[in-house]
Amino acid sequence: MGLGKSNMITSEANGYELKILGIAEHRWAGEGHFRPQDGGMMIYSGAKSAGMCGVGFYLSRDMEKALMGYNLVNERIVLVRIRGRHRNLTSIQVYAPTTQADDEEIEAFYEELQVTIAKVNKRDVAVIMGDFNAKIGENWGRLNSNAIGPYGLGGRNPRGDRLEDFAVEHDLVIANTLFQHPKRRLYTWTSPDGNTRNQIDFIFIKRKWRTSVLNVKAFPGADCDTDHELLSMSIRLKVVKQKADHRPIRFDFEAVANEYSVEVRNRFANLLQDIDEEEPDAIANRAREVLITAADTHLRRKKWRRQHWISD
Repeated sequence: MGLGKSNMITSEANGYELKILGIAEHRWAGEGHFRPQDGGMMIYSGAKSAGMCGVGFYLSRDMEKALMGYNLVNERIVLVRIRGRHRNLTSIQVYAPTTQADDEEIEAFYEELQVTIAKVNKRDVAVIMGDFNAKIGENWGRLNSNAIGPYGLGGRNPRGDRLEDFAVEHDLVIANTLFQHPKRRLYTWTSPDGNTRNQIDFIFIKRKWRTSVLNVKAFPGADCDTDHELLSMSIRLKVVKQKADHRPIRFDFEAVANEYSVEVRNRFANLLQDIDEEEPDAIANRAREVLITAADTHLRRKKWRRQHWISD
């Protein structure tokens, strides 16, 4: 999929009113983000040379305004974090190795995915989605699985066993097996000759958030120049625009004393001792508290003066 296809992607996303669209196997080289003609934001992570793997996200204008950040892990895993009103959303898009890959490559992919999930804030609504190149099978969830619902499709392959193990280990459920639909709304891949259809793309969500999922189904009519079908999930989540939480605090550093530097250094030494046991947000809050507390002790705050923005 070349960069010229980005307009096709945004057109389909807007047509289906999708706020977040995960992309797999785009085969763009490099990484970063750009803004397509139709607005929103395209975030992508690819291999060093074009024509290999590649994952990414398209965010609508509303989602772009609520974007807290993204992490381009590698050409198979990318993560975005969206600010919500009550809970933030972390979404991970993946492209797993194909069934022809050896076991070592498959395990390396899952190990990297596990590391990525481990860094997700425990309070976030976590969604993992993408092309897993695995088949879980029909009715499997009715038999012996807490991770799979009753509405799978087709047969199962060994990669499906590995996928289920991954879901169970991280307390995930496969959302597109929870809802009953006609088979044309379940399969996500069609062979080039049109004779074979499989369900190999999945959307996972933490078990405690499964009641937030309203529906999941495929849209075979979506046109994105790919042999995969658009898989859509409706979820109950309110997002808010990113903005500063409060007016910045300003200190008069013309009066910096040596005592300030010493206190900051000592306080950070204590903070670093616990850095492996705390989440990034907690560490950031503690670091901010260290700087402000030391500054309040040894410096003086600048007074805010209202400035008239229009002359007489």
